[in-house]
Amino acid sequence: MSKELEIKVLGIDFEETKNNLKSLGAKFEGDNVQRIYTYDLPPISTTFTSIVEILKKNIGKKENELARQKLAWLLADLSDLLSEGDKDNLLQIANLRSLDLLINDISNGNVPNVICEKAIKNIVSKYDTNPNKWVRLRESGGITTVALKQIFNRRTIDGVRQHLIDDVKEIEIEIDNFEKGKQLLEELGYFHKNYQEKRRISYSLPNAVKVDIDFWPHIPPYMEIEAETEELVYSTLKDLGFKKKVAKILNADDVYTFYGLDMYSFKELKLEQTIFDLYKS
Repeated sequence: MSKELEIKVLGIDFEETKNNLKSLGAKFEGDNVQRIYTYDLPPISTTFTSIVEILKKNIGKKENELARQKLAWLLADLSDLLSEGDKDNLLQIANLRSLDLLINDISNGNVPNVICEKAIKNIVSKYDTNPNKWVRLRESGGITTVALKQIFNRRTIDGVRQHLIDDVKEIEIEIDNFEKGKQLLEELGYFHKNYQEKRRISYSLPNAVKVDIDFWPHIPPYMEIEAETEELVYSTLKDLGFKKKVAKILNADDVYTFYGLDMYSFKELKLEQTIFDLYKS
C-alpha cells in the first residue's frame, strides 16, 4: 500500500511547460497512450446485508471470522461517506461515542447484536456504490497494472469534489496481459463502468520527482507533479514557474467535473488523432 502525493495544474501551455522542464534538467521518460478500464466495487448496502446474514446464521467459525473482517473494512469505508446525521443516528443506536470504537470491537471479534437491527440496516441502505474506492486496469507502454484506488476525506467545494494531498491510497500490482486482466475481473463479477484512453508524456527530475502531462478527450491538457514529500511537490511547482494557488488536488473524474463534464456519462473516452498532431513530444 502506498500514498500518492501529487498535484495537478490544469490548462497548461504544453510547449512552455516542456521548455521549463528541460531547463530544470528533466529526463524524458516516455510518450504513451494509456488504456484504462474502471470498475466499481460491490455496493455497500448489499454487501452489508449479506455479511449480516452470514453472522446471523452462524455458519461456522471461519465463515464468521471472515464476515467480521469484511464488516470492519466495510464500516471503515462507510465512515468516510456517512452524513453527520446518519453518523449520529448510527452511534446513538449502537450506544457508542465513535464509529472507530465499533470498528475496533468488530475487528477484535466482538460484533454487537445491534448490528443486525433494522435501524442500522436502514442507515446503511442509503449508501450504494462507494464513489471514493474503485479498481483500475491500465495498460501503458506495454506494462499492465491492476490497482485498487481509494480517496479519503473527499468533499464537494463549489460543485467539484476535492481532497487533501495525502488522502489517496493506491495498491497496485503488475500483470502480464491487459485482456486477460479484463477477463479475470469480469469472471470475478466486476464489469467496467467505462473505458478510457489518455496520452501521457512523462518526465523525471534529478530529485526523483515525476512530472506527467496528460491529454484526455474533450478537456485541455494538465500536468501532474508527484514526489515522496509535499515539500518536493510544491518546490517543483515553483521551479516550473507556477504559484501554489494554481495547484489542484483532484482525481481525473473531478477534473472533468471542473470543466462541466461527467466522465462516466461516456461509456468510452477515446483519443482523437488531433491530440497527437497538436502536441509533439
